[in-house]
Amino acid sequence: MTDMKHRARTVIAAKLVADEIKARGDEAKAELLYEMTASGAERIRVLDEDGTDLGPVSIGTGRISATVVDEGAFVEWVAANYPEAIVQTVSPDMRLRLLNAAKKAGDPVDVATGEVIPGVDISQCANYVTARPSAEAKERMRDLLNGSRLLELAGGETDA
Repeated sequence: MTDMKHRARTVIAAKLVADEIKARGDEAKAELLYEMTASGAERIRVLDEDGTDLGPVSIGTGRISATVVDEGAFVEWVAANYPEAIVQTVSPDMRLRLLNAAKKAGDPVDVATGEVIPGVDISQCANYVTARPSAEAKERMRDLLNGSRLLELAGGETDA
């Protein structure tokens, strides 16, 4: 098999492995988030059978975001309060400044005036699980992959 065909096969295998690992990881994260939330645990230190630290798993707080949900109302309000910011729509800098300030305030308000900004909504994404593998855990996984045939698909050919 040519090097190009071998690399193409490795790319396909890596894609298949990554997709399956992602699906299993997403399922495990959802289940773990439920269990950690139910038990009140915010962080778990992961150890192997020998007591080697593999890294922590913790619950991350969902990101808070401010978004414009009614463009017309938002533009109308900005035009009345910050006319210099209107070009054909709200300038990107003004949009970002207002949304970031509203996000930080936790309410869709102009922090300079306290006035509610129409058409803006503040929401928070769901909590999520994060994992930070230790250097030793990363090295073990690299060694495991390097010593396996996981990224090889047996048999068949590829078209050049």
